[in-house]
Amino acid sequence: MKYMLYAGLAIAASLSTQSIASEPLAAITAIKADKTLLTDIEYTGKQLVAVGKHGTIITSSDAKDWQQASVPTQVLLTAVTFNGTERGWACGHDATIINTTDGGANWQLQQVNTQLDKPCLDILFT
Repeated sequence: MKYMLYAGLAIAASLSTQSIASEPLAAITAIKADKTLLTDIEYTGKQLVAVGKHGTIITSSDAKDWQQASVPTQVLLTAVTFNGTERGWACGHDATIINTTDGGANWQLQQVNTQLDKPCLDILFT
């Protein structure tokens, strides 16, 4: 009987963990986001957009004052690219791809695949 209880608890715990893990978490708002590990930066023609650790994306028009963007993930973001000043994409671990249509202030989740266990390391459009 004790074994059945433990088995039931183990199954319930794994199911609840699975559903939590499949839902991406929004990036943490950092007090000093411009001091975090940044892995890529892009000039949009209007401003700089940098990506990095814990889903951090920051933007600046003067490279001195930085604003943190609203991002729907906490994964390490490794690359960012823009097509013009408003439309951009960033990617990172868990095959995560996010996009923006407002110059980098707000981002939407386009793809995430935690089961793939491969990071996206760069984005190139031809």
